[in-house]
Amino acid sequence: MVKKLKVLYAAGPGNVIGTFHHWCEGEDDPSRLAITFSGQFYDVCTDCEAEGYLISTNADKRHWQQGQFTFENRPVPLTQQAGVLYYLGQIYYELGIVLSALKFKADLVIGANTDCFFIAALLPRLGIQVVPSLHCVLWPKYKPLSKAQKLLWRLNRRFFAKDCLAILSTS
Repeated sequence: MVKKLKVLYAAGPGNVIGTFHHWCEGEDDPSRLAITFSGQFYDVCTDCEAEGYLISTNADKRHWQQGQFTFENRPVPLTQQAGVLYYLGQIYYELGIVLSALKFKADLVIGANTDCFFIAALLPRLGIQVVPSLHCVLWPKYKPLSKAQKLLWRLNRRFFAKDCLAILSTS
């Protein structure tokens, strides 16, 4: 028996469940201006007969399953905080993604919703490939990085140099 591919997609703040309902009807999500990444994810998983687990940062905390897909809206904690507390929330969220990938027995994790990519570097060491999905630039071109951002990018350097399988980028 061939093992089914299992892919976890750490999506952004969109309503992946609402988009799924539109996708099931064969239509694009009318609440979005462009074709959604999650809709494309559903297409790829269906074509590859893969199991998909989508975790969004949507504030409407929910867990739902239908067919080959599992959905979870999991808001990032402490996003309204500043400084160290904000980054602790980001690290906590990314550790939750790592634990979910292990529990789901994912073969591949796509996406990362924080600046703490160094946490995703744990996944390849646990036998799970990672493809970060970048929806903007890594750092602002005309604004100097803060000390915290410089530290984060020193921590993230190895992930981008050695740990990620590829990079999905949209700008």
